[in-house]
Amino acid sequence: MNYIKKTIATLALIVATALPAYASDIFIGKRGPTSWQVDQRLSLAENELHLETITSNTIFKYWTGKEKGGWFFVNLPYKHLSLKDEENSGLGDLIIGGGPRGTFSFGKAGQLDVLSYGSLTLPTGETAAKLPLGNGRYDLTAGIFASYVHPEFDVHASASYTATGENKKGINPPDKTDLGMVIGREVVKNFRLAAGMTTQQLDDGRHLESARIVGRYTFSPNLHIELIGDYGTGHNSMPLQNSAMFILRYNL
Repeated sequence: MNYIKKTIATLALIVATALPAYASDIFIGKRGPTSWQVDQRLSLAENELHLETITSNTIFKYWTGKEKGGWFFVNLPYKHLSLKDEENSGLGDLIIGGGPRGTFSFGKAGQLDVLSYGSLTLPTGETAAKLPLGNGRYDLTAGIFASYVHPEFDVHASASYTATGENKKGINPPDKTDLGMVIGREVVKNFRLAAGMTTQQLDDGRHLESARIVGRYTFSPNLHIELIGDYGTGHNSMPLQNSAMFILRYNL
């Protein structure tokens, strides 16, 4: 009976707290040096209920304009979930979005880059299994990414609010707010390091906080990699989670 209760609770948390399309990382508010970018991500996560999640996200981005313009993205996730003797793999929920963006220069005081967006999550992931790959509903998200780069340091932040939809079973989980910020700088040529916090707040009062560290190495203007580590530090009625993510971005 306890196992059944834990499984039901785990599935509810999967539905309510799906990982966002993006999270705070270095230069998150900047556009790429070209109009097109392929953003390939591989993340591994495990929470205190021993739910293991491996996710591959292939994100295609398109930017318009230089200092001012717009941007658009499509996020294609593939997931593998495992919990005790249960496993499931396949396509997750497709996310499409876009919005206005801009670059604001303050001379010697630095530069601010902002990407704002609205996105729609489509119920393309399978939901019938004990470990569902999708939410089975349409979610709307509004968010903003910002990067402020000063000659001595840089700050990168993200904020989003997701209005969750109702699935075919009539379940409508709480809306959620995701916030994150990391602060860092270039420590050696082509390598930057940053650290900070992320939090996810559900409208019913549940929340989860994590400490984050990010390392980024730039091979060329068109190619860089990032490694992100999250360590769960606080929560309320949500399982703590530790995760790692590898990102490779190539500008076409």
